[in-house]
Amino acid sequence: MSKPPKIYRKSLKNPDEFVKAGNAILDWVAEHRLPLFSSIIAVVVIVAGIEGYFMWRTDKSDKGWVAYYTANSAPDKDRMDKLKAVAGEYPNTRAGYFAEVGVADLYYKTAEAGTDSSAAAQAADWYGKAVAFSSLIPSEKQLVLIDRGNAYEIAGKLDEAVADYQAAAGMTGDATPLALLNEGRIWEMKKDSTKAQAAFDKVGSDFPNSEYAKQAKNYLRLFKSPLFQGIHSKDS
Repeated sequence: MSKPPKIYRKSLKNPDEFVKAGNAILDWVAEHRLPLFSSIIAVVVIVAGIEGYFMWRTDKSDKGWVAYYTANSAPDKDRMDKLKAVAGEYPNTRAGYFAEVGVADLYYKTAEAGTDSSAAAQAADWYGKAVAFSSLIPSEKQLVLIDRGNAYEIAGKLDEAVADYQAAAGMTGDATPLALLNEGRIWEMKKDSTKAQAAFDKVGSDFPNSEYAKQAKNYLRLFKSPLFQGIHSKDS
């Protein structure tokens, strides 16, 4: 599409030139009215589509929150199933994310109680669904990774647990020292004293005034204990 004629400032001082330029513009509009009209319609459709999408997202988000709060307030015997339904109906929304974490937490409590041997694996699976939410900020993702690491730990999957703790420790968030401390514990359970001490040392050096640093120092004292060394030498 060619460009429309311009009216220059100097033509405003000359009525004939102004009229001539105005007629040229009207002729151009008449000549290009169909393409011009089509372009305007296309812009209107795009804007309306974007506006409609955001209205739909907002409406879906509002309904998701209502469904989540209703499910989370359900009696204990019904809560898990209702939260699962919210997670399925509102995927990749913040309400759906909270529902997934809620289901994972319920499985985790069952795993801690030792009443269901599969509960820890189920908890890890649901924490995995939650950590996949695309709008998580780093500190949220860090906490969910630690939670999944805890679930893997109870399930006896130490390799998966330490991988989650390492990933969480490499992220920015208040839970970094906890992730490092948990990583050190897993290396200790795997009888890798070198990596365990490295993790505990990092807690003490990077977060010296935290409660986690005190716990890390206690673990490091344990490593130096003759009793600890004797137990590990027998195990190996």
